[in-house]
Amino acid sequence: MILIDPVEEATVGICRACELELEDAAEFAVCAACARLVEVETAQLLLRLGPLGAIGTVAQVADTKQSLAVLYASTALGPNADRIAQFLGSNRTTTRQYGMRFRAARIWTHDEVLGPWSTSPWLSPAFCRLFLMDALVGSGLAVRGKGRWEFIADEPARAA
Repeated sequence: MILIDPVEEATVGICRACELELEDAAEFAVCAACARLVEVETAQLLLRLGPLGAIGTVAQVADTKQSLAVLYASTALGPNADRIAQFLGSNRTTTRQYGMRFRAARIWTHDEVLGPWSTSPWLSPAFCRLFLMDALVGSGLAVRGKGRWEFIADEPARAA
């Protein structure tokens, strides 16, 4: 009698960003090249925006930078806070808070990431300005209405 060991089949997935076929991919899958690209492009965007000290306190600036990273990652990964938190290695609860704000402002829909910045050339002044305003929405410093943003006055919760 010959015993044959069952051969484990590799799970094949597709990169969420570039649709490259990936072996041994879980539901959450992004190829290394796309992961690095998101990291580099987020850094370029922050560099292009320059100092963000005018936004507010050091904590508010850090929160806005994290919101910006979440928003940018969502353009490649889709509007899934848990997937983005795993990808960025960030706090899942905080990432979900950004996501709730993005959804409330309709920046994130069920399966899309929408913003007026999506029609502007990458890193153009218009792109940077509009993207930053939506990142401020995620960090809770602004709200977005029909074609405009409003800054939120100091919240008691932010003072802590």
